Amino acid sequence: MSDYLLMEQMADAKLHASPLSHVEESTPASVSSIVVTLVEKLAHLVIRGEPAILATPVHDVLAISLPTQPLQAESRDDLCIRWISPDEWLLTLPEQDALTTETRLREACPTFCALVNVSGGQTLFTLSGPSVEQVLMKSIPYDIHPSVFPVGKTVTVPFAQAQCVLRRVSMNRFELIVRRSFTDYVWRWLADASMEFGMVIQRV
Repeated sequence: MSDYLLMEQMADAKLHASPLSHVEESTPASVSSIVVTLVEKLAHLVIRGEPAILATPVHDVLAISLPTQPLQAESRDDLCIRWISPDEWLLTLPEQDALTTETRLREACPTFCALVNVSGGQTLFTLSGPSVEQVLMKSIPYDIHPSVFPVGKTVTVPFAQAQCVLRRVSMNRFELIVRRSFTDYVWRWLADASMEFGMVIQRV
């Protein structure tokens, strides 16, 4: 094998490696530990267009409704679509289904729509544990009390010096999507913010 081909293969492997490949998984140190799960096997698709035009084709392809109310999300199994702005949604789904789903959406959606695969540019974490709200309150300026941030609500907010899409999955579980280039920074921030509770790293 030529040096050029070897360098090309090494660069390709680095591109597809997890941004947290250097972090070892761990087990809970206490019942109050924050569990940070890096969800690696998901595809991320951005959909843009008018809600009235997209609602029917999206439902036909995904079998879930397009969330048209601000800051909401709809999910089914491992598939979730989040409202980002009045004409933008973020869809995550198992990576093995991405090509088929993207093709079907392109065929079903009208011309005046956009569909972009951004899987390589984003990282999804889940944060869970009895003290997860306390950790998030150190990290974001948004009020996450259940009375104003119920299950299913999705917001785009600053996270320390980064930006994230935050969704409440259950009372003590949140989903955090950040740009891939900020993944290591966010992980280090979480490790510091969780120090008093202990932090567990997992991958799925």
